[in-house]
Amino acid sequence: MAPVKFLHILTVVSLAILHASFDALSVNALIVDRGHVGRDFSHVHAEIAKKRGASSTKCRSRPTSASQSPAATTTNPSYAPSSNASEPAHTTSSSQPASTNAPASSIDSKVMYGWSNNEQPSLGNFATGSTRLVYNWKLSTYSDVDLSTIKNVEFVPTVHSISDVYDIPSVLKRGYAKYAKFFNEPEISSQANVPVNQAHELWMQYFEPLTNLGYNLVAPAVTGAGMEWMTTFLSLCNGKCSIYALDFHYYGLDVGEFETSVNSFHALLPSVPVWITELGCHDYSGKNQPCTQGVFDTFFPGVMSYVESTSWIEQAAWFGMFTTSEIPMGLETVNCMIACSGDNKECKPNSLGSQYINYH
Repeated sequence: MAPVKFLHILTVVSLAILHASFDALSVNALIVDRGHVGRDFSHVHAEIAKKRGASSTKCRSRPTSASQSPAATTTNPSYAPSSNASEPAHTTSSSQPASTNAPASSIDSKVMYGWSNNEQPSLGNFATGSTRLVYNWKLSTYSDVDLSTIKNVEFVPTVHSISDVYDIPSVLKRGYAKYAKFFNEPEISSQANVPVNQAHELWMQYFEPLTNLGYNLVAPAVTGAGMEWMTTFLSLCNGKCSIYALDFHYYGLDVGEFETSVNSFHALLPSVPVWITELGCHDYSGKNQPCTQGVFDTFFPGVMSYVESTSWIEQAAWFGMFTTSEIPMGLETVNCMIACSGDNKECKPNSLGSQYINYH
């Protein structure tokens, strides 16, 4: 029994040292420590999941199940990246945690649309003279609107969860899109919920080869709760992941805290730009402070001003693009940007939406 006891003690000590090393990288100002909002607006979800101080509840019907993807629950996948997978198009022997040599961006606007709602035929009412990227938390584009008919709107597919990974070869063909996003909040159990080692293997086997087809690859989207996850992911990449941009989700009430948080996230890999693909006025700190209209009137313009003036923030998507009747329960309606008259095909930007789409 003595050797077993000794190994147990050694394991505990090793884990403590590892945890301490990650603590040195964490940032207390990252207040987005929470579960998340549902994205599938074909159904109305009951509530926003909160991670801090309570067990998470999910608002989004997850695209996977235990029977579909048993590997999602283990940190030791039973497979390795395919030996005949395409070689990464961009690699480096640098000691930096990750690298990018992707083609230069063609984006001429920082204002992105996270749009997964019923008002898809109204997307044309949100088009402007600038190219807007739009995504729906899915690999496939919208079913009831032809984006090719809407000027200056460009779709970005998202590998939301593990089940989507295996559809990459059949969906993400050359010319389908210029950008692709990988995993939605993998650190949160009610969202993608992917162990970091497995996420790295799936990236190298399925996602990295997309560079050979001309795609710019966006790293997994994490919240402040995912800083340690992302740090480990970048370390596993070891310069061999062709990361075009880091992806961050932020909700809060204070402009200064937003600036601190996004700067700390950018510092993880300062050689690439940051996309903030979810951004909203809401308190997930556990203090239950409301985003009143007064708070919003300070937070929104302050955040957008910082986005516009910060060169390395390339995209920002306010959460967002829905009506007050369909916004996920718990998220304040002051964030809503769509107003409808008649049916869903008669929807236009409300006053906030009009202000938002005129940012550049």
